[in-house]
Amino acid sequence: MSDGPFKNLNLNRKWQRFVNALQNSATDRSECAELAYDACLSDILSNRDTEFLIKELLQHSQVKQIDFDQAAYVDKIFFGHSQTFFSEILHTEILYHLDCGLSLNRAFGKGLDASINRYIGIVKTRIEEEIIRSAHERDIKRRKAAHAIGLTRNSLLSLDKKKIHNALISADKNAFRTSRNRRSGLDDGPSI
Repeated sequence: MSDGPFKNLNLNRKWQRFVNALQNSATDRSECAELAYDACLSDILSNRDTEFLIKELLQHSQVKQIDFDQAAYVDKIFFGHSQTFFSEILHTEILYHLDCGLSLNRAFGKGLDASINRYIGIVKTRIEEEIIRSAHERDIKRRKAAHAIGLTRNSLLSLDKKKIHNALISADKNAFRTSRNRRSGLDDGPSI
């Protein structure tokens, strides 16, 4: 297959751009990482209510007053917003950290970090499953599929989760969109 191992994967547009950049040897790894960051942020904030949920949790976690039942208040915040895949993970993680005896501020920070890690793991698994499906349907050779899985795994696991954390806290949807601008000139390649 001349288009590489990622051509026939059933992924959304942003994740497809990421995997296409991975296979392109002319694309440097920092640009691939920026595409992955942008795809993560876009997925997590695809429901605008998730942004409001994170803002409300952040505001409440910074209040110095201690609630008698912080878990109940966290539940109330979550139930006031629409549920998304990411918000369900975040809800579980914050409650877990509250049960461990952490303050809401620390539970929110650790819960957000853990949720980002779990989300990236789920995305990694999803892309790997698509590669395996494509290999099973003989769209790509098994050797190329194994190479593609390795590239994906290494790229996603090497992401700096703190960058995603900071972008979610600041609600900056454009934090990673600089790499979206396509290069058009002959001199616009990676530095040698």
